[in-house]
Amino acid sequence: MKVSYYDILGITDSASLEDIKKAYKQKAKLLHPDVNKSKKASEEFLQLQEAFQVLIDPNKKHSYDNLVHNQSEFRNVGQYVKGAKQFRYMPNYEEWVWMRKQKIKEQQEQEKIWFEHRKKDLKESNYYSAFKLLFYLKIYGLFFIALTVIILSIYVIIKTHFIFSFLILPIPCAAILLFLWTYKKYSLEVALYQ
Repeated sequence: MKVSYYDILGITDSASLEDIKKAYKQKAKLLHPDVNKSKKASEEFLQLQEAFQVLIDPNKKHSYDNLVHNQSEFRNVGQYVKGAKQFRYMPNYEEWVWMRKQKIKEQQEQEKIWFEHRKKDLKESNYYSAFKLLFYLKIYGLFFIALTVIILSIYVIIKTHFIFSFLILPIPCAAILLFLWTYKKYSLEVALYQ
């Protein structure tokens, strides 16, 4: 049966930092592997350490409380264990992975809806053809500049002394980066104008 971090420490969710530290010290004295040699005690001690590390840090505690209190988000998976005031939820790894995939899927669907809405608004705009022309001019202009710099740098490297080529080498490298950056940056936005 899964228990909450508060139940592991034997405190309520309204406990202060001093109460958390005090409860941790009391339980750690009983469960520490140097004092208690049983395997169950060492497992409980590891759970105690994990609970203490989460509850002593205000940011982690806040995130944990949000996870535990927001039961509707978990769609009735896992086990609910009675805590101090309410039922608390502790998802296992598989459930957490499933919940994370669901959140990512929802975000992707929202982004797709936003993208389609933006595309529709753009196509209905009076300036659609002008935006499309400027967009493609910008892309092809950057590609042209990058390729011109690469070709001229190669020409200079071929025509000059070999040692001088090391001084020129950063220029074609920068042009290649500009070429790749342009492709990556604008490949997503091209879908808006198709």
